[in-house]
Amino acid sequence: MVDSSFTINPGLLRERLPYDTLKDFAPVSLVATAPFVLVTYPSVPASDLAAFITRAKAAPGTLAYGSAGVGSGPHLAGELLAQQAGISVQHIPYKGGGTVITDLLGGQFQFAFATVPTLAEHIKAGRLRALAVTPRQRVPQLPDVPTFTEAGLPGVDTMPLFGLIAPAGVPAAIVEQLSAALRQSVRQGEMHARLQAMGFEPVGSTPAEFGQRIGEEVAKWTAVIRKGNIQAE
Repeated sequence: MVDSSFTINPGLLRERLPYDTLKDFAPVSLVATAPFVLVTYPSVPASDLAAFITRAKAAPGTLAYGSAGVGSGPHLAGELLAQQAGISVQHIPYKGGGTVITDLLGGQFQFAFATVPTLAEHIKAGRLRALAVTPRQRVPQLPDVPTFTEAGLPGVDTMPLFGLIAPAGVPAAIVEQLSAALRQSVRQGEMHARLQAMGFEPVGSTPAEFGQRIGEEVAKWTAVIRKGNIQAE
């Protein structure tokens, strides 16, 4: 099982990566995606995404966000937001994600990206303000929170991917057999319901569809990393 670091590392680590994401593996199926939500600390004077961007443009570099580290999904989500919105913000990298949300709730920085299940209860309790979610459709856990597309910034389309891959060279018939079994379980029944209950969006793709998605994600994040001149620690 792999997550979105599989598509980030080719751009982040470049020559240091000991494998080729696009050549050394056989995609089996994209199992699910995990929607991100952009939240702010309540004292930030921005009730929606447009106001947040206006505030960031008025005071470049004064808004900061935390993440689990350089090259993590939440870090690059913030970088993608900055690039798409044309704003300058500070990134505060942590060594792991354990204290990021604690510090956000304590007002140590002003905003963050995280998965919907991680932040939903804090949002509902008013401890954080949700501005937008990354999927194309609104998420059931936060039905009143607009998507980035609805909020006017469709380019912020990041969501962690969770899927199954096999080593390159595994016979295509076996890959398809595995994929078919996964698709059947992910698209309906108990696994589908459990994934949704945990805040994931079940997918269950074909090998070709997953391979195309991996290629698109590698290209997207490589471009974001290079434009932001992001260097691995």
